[in-house]
Amino acid sequence: MACLLITWQSAYAQEAEKAGDPEHHWLNGKWSGPAPLGGELQLELQVVNDNKVTGKSRIPMGGSKRSPSGSIQGTVDGDRVNLEISYPKSTQNWRFLRKDQTLAATRKGEEVVFKKVE
Repeated sequence: MACLLITWQSAYAQEAEKAGDPEHHWLNGKWSGPAPLGGELQLELQVVNDNKVTGKSRIPMGGSKRSPSGSIQGTVDGDRVNLEISYPKSTQNWRFLRKDQTLAATRKGEEVVFKKVE
């Protein structure tokens, strides 16, 4: 019974979200760029309910190490994208600006660039 309830709630939550504004469809998909502590940060983003951004993040790790992953919430307004990535023990805030086909942010005084991979 509990499994049926969870399935129904999940389906209901997905129906409650409306498609994002077509003006923001360029943001949908997978993006990749440098992680703050080194390595690669992968973002999977989807615009819903006009200008809200949801998604998942992942930092791939080699070998048998578990890849850190987080949930993403944010907004898009024209070429500006604000994301909050929540991990189990921390939260990161990113302010991106769309530049050509990339997302650019400033971290520790340096520009970091994310590219769309899918």
